Amino acid sequence: MKKIIVLLCLVLASTLSFAQTLDDVKAMMNGADWDPAQAKDAIDKYLSNPKNTKDANGYYYKAIIYNKYSKDPELKSDCPDCKLQAFEALKKCQQLDKKNTFLLLDQNHTYLDLYNGAYQAGVDAFNDKQFAAAVTNFQYTLAFGDYMRDKDIAKITALDTPVVLNAGLAEQANKNDSAAVVYYTKLANANVSGPQYTSMYEYLVYYYHTQKNDAAYAKAIAQGEKLYPDDTYWKAIETAQATDGLTKDALFKKYDDMLQKDPTNYDLSYDYSVELYNYVYANPDSAAKVDSYKPRLYDQLKKTIAIKSTPEDNLMMARYLYNSSFDKSDAASNIKGGSPEAIKKRKELNDGALLDMNECIPYAQVAYNYYTGLPSLKAAEKENYKASLLILESIYEAKKDAAKQAFYTAKIKALN
Repeated sequence: MKKIIVLLCLVLASTLSFAQTLDDVKAMMNGADWDPAQAKDAIDKYLSNPKNTKDANGYYYKAIIYNKYSKDPELKSDCPDCKLQAFEALKKCQQLDKKNTFLLLDQNHTYLDLYNGAYQAGVDAFNDKQFAAAVTNFQYTLAFGDYMRDKDIAKITALDTPVVLNAGLAEQANKNDSAAVVYYTKLANANVSGPQYTSMYEYLVYYYHTQKNDAAYAKAIAQGEKLYPDDTYWKAIETAQATDGLTKDALFKKYDDMLQKDPTNYDLSYDYSVELYNYVYANPDSAAKVDSYKPRLYDQLKKTIAIKSTPEDNLMMARYLYNSSFDKSDAASNIKGGSPEAIKKRKELNDGALLDMNECIPYAQVAYNYYTGLPSLKAAEKENYKASLLILESIYEAKKDAAKQAFYTAKIKALN
């Protein structure tokens, strides 16, 4: 007897679980503030009944309910794929109702709302640094757009450029580089351009370089340079590519050749100056060989500053002249004896040191004026500012100008 009672209860419970009509569901959706959680439970129960799985109306209401559920701030995390399920429900409704009754009355509003909602959800997730969720929602957006275009539901372009770009950015932020490149390549193949796409082309260059894909790397550089001819990034990449792996002598010759063709290219000239400066002051070669490049460094810095005077290139010139001055002063001190030749050589070196010192001051002053005028200093700017102060303090100490020396000493103490 007990077993029969239990079985009867189970059958009754099963029957009750299906005791949900579409009218019950619609009744729950009255008013603007209807509860999507309650309605979702109701439509799920309705469609769980095998007899209702061919009801187009049921799938239409499921789409409406799931779409609203996906927007609710307190509920949406419980159903991360509700937008996808809503979209699939709309498709099912169309398959079952050849007359498209409900969707004609709806005027495809729900389709469009899901498409726009998925895109906005992707943007929101990206801004919240939930990059995996952003990728998913942008993928939904693209899939929804493809279907809507193919079915003439809405005029959505074959290449939905903002969505594709954002999908790539989300994949890149999610550290899925190869997937990001798939999206970026779609845009690059269409030659899309504009300020918002610049970093995409730069990323393609970076990616193909890391993958050692020389053909794709060269193609990406050429395309970027064609689309953004005024962007110095591409010339910098070409320079790096042209100078990679060269010995110092070959490297400097390469810079000379490139500057002969493009003499007003500031970035190229400045990079050449940096390479020469680092070679002169940080290398294992013989002193004689290093000294042979010092005049070239001076000439190149002059050319660089003539193209565009900046605090960086002025400070580099100041460093060079400061070092040159004290190198000459030290060399003069190392000459001993009172012979006419020794006296003459010491005088030449000391005179040269004074000339370098005096020439150094205006360059150091340009850097000092720039950095002292900034409202705040970043770490690198602070170091450059300090370098200009130390140079000026040391020069005025050597020139025995106590007042100016004290001025820059006080500045250094204040900075520290």
